[in-house]
Amino acid sequence: MALTNTHGNGDIPFKRSIRGRLTVIVITILMLTVTSVTVFDFVYIRDILKQEIRNELSLYGESLRSILHLYIEQELELLRTYIAVNQLDVSLEATTESSEDARDLSEQMRTSVNEFETESSTFRDFELLDREGTIVAASDQSKVGQSLAGSSLFRHGGIGKYAEFQMRGTLGQILAMCEPITNAQDEFLGVSIINSDVSLLQEVLNSAQTVHESTEVRLGVFNEQGLIEYVFTTDDSQLHFPIDPDNDIAMNRALNDEADFIDDVVDADGNRVLTAFLPEVDYGSFGLVVEVSSSEVFAPTRRALAITIIVGVIVTLLSILVATTFVRTSLFPIRRLSHAAQRVTEGDLTVHVTEGSKDELGALARVFNDMVETVRTNQQTLEDTVNRRTAELEESKDQLSALVASFERQNELMDQDLQQAEVIQRSLLPRHPPKVPGYTLSALYVPGNNVGGDLYDVFRIDDQHFGLVVADATGHGVSAAMLSVLFKNRLDLVEADESVFQSESNADPLTDQTSTTRSAYSAIPVFERVNDELVSDVVGSNMFVTAVCCILDTEQSQLTIANAGHPPVLYLRATGEVELIKSPGPALGLYPDAVFAERTLTLSPGDNVLLYTDGLFGLDEDEAIRMEGIASKLQELKGHDNILNTLVSELQNGATTEEQDDITMLMIDAREGENQFENQFDSLTRTRTMGSTTGKENDGQPVPHIEIAQDETSTFLIFVGKVSWVQGKPVAQSIRDAVRKKQDIVVDLSDCDYLDSAMLGTLHETAHECSLNSLKLTIQGVSKPIYDAFVELGMYDVLGFVIGGHLSVPTNRSRLSDEDIDMMAQQRWLLRAHEALASLNTANEEEFRHVIEELREGIDGAEEARRAKSTGNS
Repeated sequence: MALTNTHGNGDIPFKRSIRGRLTVIVITILMLTVTSVTVFDFVYIRDILKQEIRNELSLYGESLRSILHLYIEQELELLRTYIAVNQLDVSLEATTESSEDARDLSEQMRTSVNEFETESSTFRDFELLDREGTIVAASDQSKVGQSLAGSSLFRHGGIGKYAEFQMRGTLGQILAMCEPITNAQDEFLGVSIINSDVSLLQEVLNSAQTVHESTEVRLGVFNEQGLIEYVFTTDDSQLHFPIDPDNDIAMNRALNDEADFIDDVVDADGNRVLTAFLPEVDYGSFGLVVEVSSSEVFAPTRRALAITIIVGVIVTLLSILVATTFVRTSLFPIRRLSHAAQRVTEGDLTVHVTEGSKDELGALARVFNDMVETVRTNQQTLEDTVNRRTAELEESKDQLSALVASFERQNELMDQDLQQAEVIQRSLLPRHPPKVPGYTLSALYVPGNNVGGDLYDVFRIDDQHFGLVVADATGHGVSAAMLSVLFKNRLDLVEADESVFQSESNADPLTDQTSTTRSAYSAIPVFERVNDELVSDVVGSNMFVTAVCCILDTEQSQLTIANAGHPPVLYLRATGEVELIKSPGPALGLYPDAVFAERTLTLSPGDNVLLYTDGLFGLDEDEAIRMEGIASKLQELKGHDNILNTLVSELQNGATTEEQDDITMLMIDAREGENQFENQFDSLTRTRTMGSTTGKENDGQPVPHIEIAQDETSTFLIFVGKVSWVQGKPVAQSIRDAVRKKQDIVVDLSDCDYLDSAMLGTLHETAHECSLNSLKLTIQGVSKPIYDAFVELGMYDVLGFVIGGHLSVPTNRSRLSDEDIDMMAQQRWLLRAHEALASLNTANEEEFRHVIEELREGIDGAEEARRAKSTGNS
């Protein structure tokens, strides 16, 4: 036996090979490592530089503040020396005693100021204020007598040392400094003010630069409007020009007594800078800001990053070369083993791999050689076994042919039995119902299959009283029909005895309490006797009959209604009111001594009473039918001919008859008219048995069949029409072929209207097989009835593969053929499909129990017949 090569003779592409994957993994790890180290180094160096700049700018700011302190303290020291040498404090204290002393002090000040200006190169002018803030002496004699009581210099100078920058016209910016004057007893005498030239201070501050060329310094204050004014800058900023605090966040925070460092600030020119700021509160409220350009500070980090990237690229390229060589060398034994396996798939079982190394690859080579030897031995054994089994199959072919012929004969007998049951079923219905004076009766019977379990009857009790019965036997098909025959037989026996309808009881049968006298003609005795008969006939079979029986009194216009587990009677009054008549009672045949109740209606002309079976609610498969809808349509159709036929047509909404349950309706119209009774046996039978030779059914729908299509990776199964086990014989084999080939499966139900239990079970098995073999299953185009069947049967594994979209199906399709499927394989497939559904839940197990038992009996019988024939031949 030659093995087939399904993968071709070429090598596996690099990107799909282990060699390619290992190479990619090694290269990826190396690149991630180099990249991580580069980024880490860059971030680390940047953080170090940022911390150093923070310390540098903070120290630089502290040194500038110390220079400012030193300058102010030096000027004030000169002022104190001047006051002490000239004993101005003593003179100032004397001015409080006489005005003559004040004139002497002013003259003394003028003489001494001239001497002081000669000694101090920075001196501008000088004022001496008394306790009230009046200038009592000044270098400018014109100022004497003026009051500075409201100035900030007097207010702050009376408390302690104070300094502020001022603009003095042509003189430019000066630094005004002041401090209080006290006597020996530390009593406040006045304030001394000295206005000093700031050019020397500016030269000192400008000369104190850092190593960074972009370093800038600003000294600022708040003006009376709360805006920032610069009093010193190293750039070209205008002095004493108001600036919004939001435009200089660092200065704003410094003037609010904060000291900190900001590493991401954009200056007025749009450049990013690193900024340190601190306040000056010893001699007033100043803010000091020092900043340096980020681009200058981090220039070394950018150079280091470029070098690191270049080195990383070189290292990566070398690593790729080393990794590729290593992987290629390491995987060479595996490639050699792969080529050997390729030869085996081509049918060469003489292959032998050299077992050179003693590692795992060497062990794999030894196992491979053992496997080839085992395959060679098994191949020879398999060929012998196939030859022997072929001879056995040829022998059993005749046996299977005889079994098929037997099954066909049994099928013909079953068809004849169904036809006979249909005749019996038809005979149960009234052929010539009695004429009821003052009333019109309408009846409609539509079986859900050729044989149904519903029946109705109208019979005369006497000239005044008439009986009406509607019943529904449990189940469908032949079993339901036979039960309805049994019920009709028992009912006819009871009807023959007119006295059974007469009753004198005045007790409520449900409560055993005395109440109003029960109707002289009652249906309760009928139900009691029929129930006892059915209980003894069908005991232990779980079969029962629901029924409603009415006694119509034509003279009294009264209708007495008794209900045995049947849907309530619909009562439509001529006034338009609608009522459901419920008279509780159990179904017939469940248990003996059942208790029933009845209710009596008084009918008015134009009233309608509808008796029906539950098949009426299943006419529309897409929308639930409610009693309100039925009553509304009956109200609309009052007075129409064939009212029940019209009602069914409007409620049916396009549903086909074979999808419906039995439908039986009997309506009483309290008006004189012609009775209308219709039993739809003939038309129904023709609809189901008519064939088509054009590939279409009588209603224009396609003949049920299954198509198959394939591409490189998937098998497509397209279900068309109402698919049952008859069309689905080869489906299981097609699915097994797809699983064996490891192909994905796509089931297209877009054109499928119905799936029977065998096909549903096959879908469940398909989902299970695809899950076990890690294959992809897609079910598309699922209609609502089929989806509801999945949910009702608990096929949640199948629901997991249903999609809302639609995959494209290949156009090169072909119909599945069942010519090569033998009968025994077909029976086993049907058994497996139903066993799969039964395993989902207990409800399914009970529903398909009888089907599974019958299939097993058939298979066992066929096997027994084959063994018997084999024994006879031997």
